[in-house]
Amino acid sequence: RVAVIEGDGQSTLVLYRSDGVEMARTQIDGVASHVRWSPGSEQVTFTLGRPTSGGGVRQDLFLWQLGDGIAPLQLTNTGAGFSAEWLGAQATWQG
Repeated sequence: RVAVIEGDGQSTLVLYRSDGVEMARTQIDGVASHVRWSPGSEQVTFTLGRPTSGGGVRQDLFLWQLGDGIAPLQLTNTGAGFSAEWLGAQATWQG
């Protein structure tokens, strides 16, 4: 499962094995939500919200390759990306 820990304008995503052992961790500026697993469980997508100077929130989609040690990759930059689903995959929530 992936846990999202929020604080001080940042989100920490932590990947845990089913027995509770931490497998991977990444931190990113913004508020992460709508976490979705890939069908093979090797990737996670999520929405990241960041405040704008006008008081709104930019929302973009990110992809985290689990276990590669690389920071999540930003997939959109329009500020209007909200929630992703894997085509052909059973919808499951891990949070």
